[in-house]
Amino acid sequence: LRLAGLSMVGIPQTGAALNLFETLTGKTACTSEGPETSSPKTAGTLLTVKIISAGPFPSDSPPDAFVTLTVVPRGGKANEGVEGLQFKTRVCKGSAQPEWNETIKMRPLASLDADLVVTVLGHKQIGHSNDKLGECKTSLADLEMDGESEKLDLQMDGAVGSTLSLELGISGASTI
Repeated sequence: LRLAGLSMVGIPQTGAALNLFETLTGKTACTSEGPETSSPKTAGTLLTVKIISAGPFPSDSPPDAFVTLTVVPRGGKANEGVEGLQFKTRVCKGSAQPEWNETIKMRPLASLDADLVVTVLGHKQIGHSNDKLGECKTSLADLEMDGESEKLDLQMDGAVGSTLSLELGISGASTI
């Protein structure tokens, strides 16, 4: 049972609905294990990103936060594979320290000469633009191919004192 499933059966995502979700699943709405999100299953280099958590954000008005991931090529190379595509996590409702524990798999990467741009956004109602809570960038060229996943705690630009925790891994050319 996912939190989003509550609204599909007519239960609004209010405090009572969140309590119901926690009672039924034994998990809080922000820390429930997210599904893996994948790009098309084709051969090529696979980038696996586990978005763990972010924050702290101001607790007087905690955001409904989600994360977007974009692979940005360096040196003006043409966009191929997943480069330029944007992946996103689910929304974590009202937490000053949101936790996603969500894994996203991106394939194929045309080149490791690229950056992964990770942006944390505050979700807004339809018709309003989302608030940018913070952003960070890391080079994919520094990752070891077929090595252990690397855990990173990155300082976010635009969010003083806030960090983003994630794990990155790169594996070689094969079919998923």
